[in-house]
Amino acid sequence: MFARLGRWCHAHRRHVVALWIGALVALGAVLGAVGTTSRSEFTLPDVESRHGTDILKESFGGVGAGQGGTIVFEAQQGVDDPEVKAAMERLFAQTDDLPGVTVRSPYAPGGVPQISSRGESAGKVAYADVDLPADASVEDGQDVGRIDVLTGIAAEAGLEPDEVAKFLRGERLAREVQAAILYVLIFPATILTLTALSSVVAPGLKGLNNAGPHGLTEILYAFSSTTGNNGSAFAGLTGSTYYYNTLLGAVTLVGRFAMIVPMVALAGFLSERKIAAATAGTFPVTTPLFVMLLLGVILIVGALTFVPALSLGPVVEHLLMLQGRLF
Repeated sequence: MFARLGRWCHAHRRHVVALWIGALVALGAVLGAVGTTSRSEFTLPDVESRHGTDILKESFGGVGAGQGGTIVFEAQQGVDDPEVKAAMERLFAQTDDLPGVTVRSPYAPGGVPQISSRGESAGKVAYADVDLPADASVEDGQDVGRIDVLTGIAAEAGLEPDEVAKFLRGERLAREVQAAILYVLIFPATILTLTALSSVVAPGLKGLNNAGPHGLTEILYAFSSTTGNNGSAFAGLTGSTYYYNTLLGAVTLVGRFAMIVPMVALAGFLSERKIAAATAGTFPVTTPLFVMLLLGVILIVGALTFVPALSLGPVVEHLLMLQGRLF
């Protein structure tokens, strides 16, 4: 069935392209009519709990009608330690600044009961009550949760609590992530872009002595080899043309120097970071779990990047070779 479908698509390729464009336009029209915004409201029908919430809103200004939560923290040196108190008060101030959010701090007058006074944790554990408005959405609660969680992450990373806002705005580690992504993209973007270009332009096709998937394999291998190594090509590809000499020489430079720039930049960014001591929250990089995660990421990224091109080239060629077809 798929073989017949493939032959029909090839024979009517213009119609297929038109159908795809029409489908995309239709999908865009449907999305525009329906809308893409999601809703996270929680409303109750005619039930007693809803009546109670309405009474609180009408008679008490909504106090007690909203959502609530707690921020629990622990300090081995004691929650009354000046550094701990200063850091947590900054956190509570950031949380209290969110629209409609109210924080009852254990450091506020009357907050002493919110500090542990029993057992081994006496004076070391405390909590703050957080009240959200009655009409608060799930996203509003997540904003409070992100501040709470990211404060712990910032502490583990050796950052000051007042830098949590930079995490929320994506300012922390942005340069490092951008440099790493640029490094990862340069190699496949160079290979796949020039392979696709050489597969359709006349100068690229003139250098081929083999057609079909074997010809695509020759082009793909030539650009892969010159970008990632000293460069070699199949005998079926005439690399001594002005077109291939120019492009293969250019990608040789790209594969060496264009990938060095983001790595040197990444090293410079990381050198500016503070060195933080390993804690219980530090993810170890010397365990089998890290090795499996690293290999998994490499395999997944590599497969998603190159498997489509390999499927059209050497994989198809091998399957056809088993059927006695050569190119």
